[in-house]
Amino acid sequence: MRKKETIAILLTVMLAGTSAAFAFGANVSAEEESSVEDSTDDESEDASSADDEESDIEVFTSGDYGYTVDEDTGTATLTVYNGMSDTDLILPDTVDGVTISKLGNAVLLNHTELETVTIPETVEEIGDSCFYGCTALEEIVVEDGNTALQAEDGVLYSADGLYLIYYPTAKADTSYSIADGVMQIMPSAFAQTCLTDVVFPDTLLYIDSWAFAYSSLETLNLPESLTEIGQYAFSYCTGLTEVTFPDSLELMEAACFAGCENLTEVTFSDAGNLATIQMAAFVGTGLTEVTIPSSVSEIGFCAFGYELDMDTTVSGFVVYGVTGSQAQTYCTDSDDENDYSNNFTFRTISSKNEVATDTTETGMDSSESFLDKYGMWIFIDGVAVLVLIVGIILIVSGNRKGKTDKDKMNRQSRKKAEKAIDDTLKQKQKPDVEEVSDENNTSGGDQQ
Repeated sequence: MRKKETIAILLTVMLAGTSAAFAFGANVSAEEESSVEDSTDDESEDASSADDEESDIEVFTSGDYGYTVDEDTGTATLTVYNGMSDTDLILPDTVDGVTISKLGNAVLLNHTELETVTIPETVEEIGDSCFYGCTALEEIVVEDGNTALQAEDGVLYSADGLYLIYYPTAKADTSYSIADGVMQIMPSAFAQTCLTDVVFPDTLLYIDSWAFAYSSLETLNLPESLTEIGQYAFSYCTGLTEVTFPDSLELMEAACFAGCENLTEVTFSDAGNLATIQMAAFVGTGLTEVTIPSSVSEIGFCAFGYELDMDTTVSGFVVYGVTGSQAQTYCTDSDDENDYSNNFTFRTISSKNEVATDTTETGMDSSESFLDKYGMWIFIDGVAVLVLIVGIILIVSGNRKGKTDKDKMNRQSRKKAEKAIDDTLKQKQKPDVEEVSDENNTSGGDQQ
């Protein structure tokens, strides 16, 4: 599918009355819009033919309501509500005597004054995005006797419980569990709600277009039963950061996660059934890489690696996949007619696993062996401290030894000095003794 088809889808959604398309469609250039007018694609022609057929149906007006009449059934479909004063709207069961059996697409679009809406027992069908933009709406009431619809705690379901049609935008709860048995979530059912978490039943097969667009979802646990995600189903859910897709998923339609700017990780099953990822599926997200399983056989243009304008690529975007798979083809895919050319880096899944293993082992080494990282510096610092301590010890020891030697020398000097004095004294005393001895001898001789 090509850029022309993307714009055709955007214009179709806007014509249907889903105003949220403007947020994404505003990025479309005038040149791209003109290409839609010149397009000869069969799909565009078919869509134009269908629009022409619808425009041929006569629209009647009765008070605040516009309606059409089905020639086969003779019943009316409400197509317009122009009232602005009622906060608690009770829809009529007839207009101009014609039984109302259907609420048309986006019939109450952007009626922000509404707080409750009561659906008559005659209504059997609700059109797409019937209540989109009713930001003050807290409750849906279904009149007794209605065999096609039911309301559970203000939430609108089909009577058989297979379809969840609408969850009131202004309900204050942040978490909700969808009733068991639901197989399909209808268009815009949870759009713009403040829910941060939704529990899905294991019977769910389809999530339709715009189902959770602009909601406050922060976690997304998709059931293993899910097979399809519709256009813009989770677009602009800026609270989402990661999503894991179930094995059962087969189709992801255009722009299903567009504008989820904080979504940085998506995981697809290696053994799943995913075959098609349509155009712009993940434009304007926080993804810098993606691993695409080999089961995928079709990837629409700008599905990965592009900003919201679908022209600016994400710098350094990497695609992991199996050699020869559609993942590898997407990296260099091009379309001259629409000026579309990819130039992304492709790497094999095995190389990614090797890098992850190396990173894990490195992390373990770092956490388990602190010394391997810092041991050399610790050793050097330890040696320096040791040398410093030894130096201090030697200096102290040297001072003590020097003092000891000095004391020893002083003692020896004192001994020598004392000895010298003694010798001197002795030498001085010796002559006196001899003189005494001579005198004694003389005296003795005289006496004789």
